[in-house]
Amino acid sequence: MSEQEPVRIPREVLEELESVSRYTRAEVLDIPTVGYAAMERGKTALVVWLDKHEQEYSQGLLNGFQADDEAAVDGPTRPEVRYQGHSPRPLCTGRGAHGVEGRR
Repeated sequence: MSEQEPVRIPREVLEELESVSRYTRAEVLDIPTVGYAAMERGKTALVVWLDKHEQEYSQGLLNGFQADDEAAVDGPTRPEVRYQGHSPRPLCTGRGAHGVEGRR
């Protein structure tokens, strides 16, 4: 892969990446956040690919991505997702979203 060429990724992963980008309304630079959003949306192929291709993801943010019909997604169908540090706040909650417990 040249420094200027788009990163070739499996078509399924590209479709899931585009779906997550539309969902987050941004290209997310933080890989754990992309993985979290992908898991929340049921995009497991993207989660598996991100876990094994962090450098390629970063390069693709700079040079773009291109579907590769011959590439296969590596890993199991139901991946074990490992995050370091704290996990991001669930996307379905926001400020002021409190549970019934604790209210008086």
